[in-house]
Amino acid sequence: MRSDDKVVFTQLLAATMAIYDKQITSAFVDVFFSALGHSSLEVVREALNRHVQDPDGGRFPPKPADLLRQVASAKSSDGRPGRDEAWSIAQRARDESETVMVSDEILGALAIAQPLLDMRDKVAARMAFVETYDRLVAEKRATGQPFEWRVSLGTDKSRRGPAIEAAKVAGLLPAPKAMALLEMHAEAPITGDGLAIVALIGSDKKSLSSDEMRARWRDLRSKIGTAKQGKHLQARQDLKDAERELEELARKKKNSTD
Repeated sequence: MRSDDKVVFTQLLAATMAIYDKQITSAFVDVFFSALGHSSLEVVREALNRHVQDPDGGRFPPKPADLLRQVASAKSSDGRPGRDEAWSIAQRARDESETVMVSDEILGALAIAQPLLDMRDKVAARMAFVETYDRLVAEKRATGQPFEWRVSLGTDKSRRGPAIEAAKVAGLLPAPKAMALLEMHAEAPITGDGLAIVALIGSDKKSLSSDEMRARWRDLRSKIGTAKQGKHLQARQDLKDAERELEELARKKKNSTD
């Protein structure tokens, strides 16, 4: 939390303690604010809500340790990385050659920090990133949206396979999805199956000639290059949607041949 969050934080803490017929003092607030200062105001708000709803711990007024446990529990329960880990991932994702596992929250925060990174102000960029990341995570958690890892493909094809395999071993990607990705992004010429998959993506499902399908494939690869620049969020969304459909089609293709 920032210093200017203290007024709102004091109001939240006072309202919570009132449930237990407890009064607060400025010194009391200072202890809580210092203990929870590393978390955003939204994360702390969620921790207070989670405490009062806890069937066991919620019977008693919260101590700083109770709220810290709630913060840690929320982070570990849905698989979302902490702000420091997310920042580290974002730094790797900026390298266009690297294939990295990212999330919507990481990409959204990186988009805000990118102008500052372009100006080589890494300190301000990190501050903007973590504030935005904490807010996006809190918003997702408040609405109960599940966490999902996504693959950000790098331009270096030789690194794609090892990165996807590592994500599978770490449990970030389910095995069927990892296998489909490995098949789709292997360094090999476009096969007849690949052309068929591209044809199935056609908006009107019309029959396409081989030349037309190859042109569609080249267009998709161009979109990948544009999206990797990190400056066109709509292109990233379009690419994400196309890759999801490609993964599903590849999975169905594999199941039909097993």
